[in-house]
Amino acid sequence: MTIVVGYVDRPEGRAALEAAIAEARRSGERLVVVSVVRDRVSGADSAVLDARLAGEAFPHEVRRGGGEWVPADALLRAVTECRARLVVIGMRERPVLGRLLPGATAQQLVLESPCDVLTVRAPGR
Repeated sequence: MTIVVGYVDRPEGRAALEAAIAEARRSGERLVVVSVVRDRVSGADSAVLDARLAGEAFPHEVRRGGGEWVPADALLRAVTECRARLVVIGMRERPVLGRLLPGATAQQLVLESPCDVLTVRAPGR
């Protein structure tokens, strides 16, 4: 089986990546990282992500996209193509009133994903 994680180079994206890596280590499953950024992925961000995954014993791949991707659609496509068991996403810190409703990407994933969705928050949030 496969674990899919949505990654952005922000605290919530790094927290999601770490949770997905921990689960992949525990289960030995393949990890697919979907880098879901609205702008082009910078070389520095790509290098950081590649360095973080280097040397991991579990199989993994990184799928990168630019501004033409809608994050939830890209993640759902990966979940379907990989027949994922789990998708992991990071949640942004939201104002008190905003905590009652998830963000658009999280809401779409929870409603449409054919597999379990794990949401994580960045440490200290």
